Amino acid sequence: MVTVGVIGSGAWGTTLATIMAQKKLAVTLWEHQAERAEEMEQKRENVRFLAGITLPEGLRVTSSLEEAVRGKDCLILVTPSQRLRENLRLLREYLDPATLLVSASKGIEVNTLKRMSEIICDELPDARDRLAVLSGPNLSREVAENKPTAAVVAGYNKAVAIKLRDILTTAWFRVYN
Repeated sequence: MVTVGVIGSGAWGTTLATIMAQKKLAVTLWEHQAERAEEMEQKRENVRFLAGITLPEGLRVTSSLEEAVRGKDCLILVTPSQRLRENLRLLREYLDPATLLVSASKGIEVNTLKRMSEIICDELPDARDRLAVLSGPNLSREVAENKPTAAVVAGYNKAVAIKLRDILTTAWFRVYN
């Protein structure tokens, strides 16, 4: 079974974690505030960002970055763009060198004008060939409600992008290379 860590529990992060868990993958969603992680775990809902969407049974919510990262086959990075660099510095000690990485955060870093993929390569210099970027005209609520939509995943290594496409694709969330 593929294990997935989702770093960032905003609307998009929660949506991606939810659809991965609906595929029966083992998913751990990281919420940096312990109280919110506990609330989401108990209520089985992200009341703040995705009210009304039930978190599947196979989705674990934690405030432990180590638990969300260590031993995962795939890590989806979906923190706010201005926090990505800081979060990468915190998680890299737990990151397996074979873990596939998906950049799903939107935006650029204000101070450097770098894209999220560039920041990931800055902070994790060995990540380039196992990194892909997920992009598309998606609305998290619509995806979480299983409304049909599409996205694209692209990376430096085509085989990695194809593997991530297969991990991310569902019947209603179609991911293309």
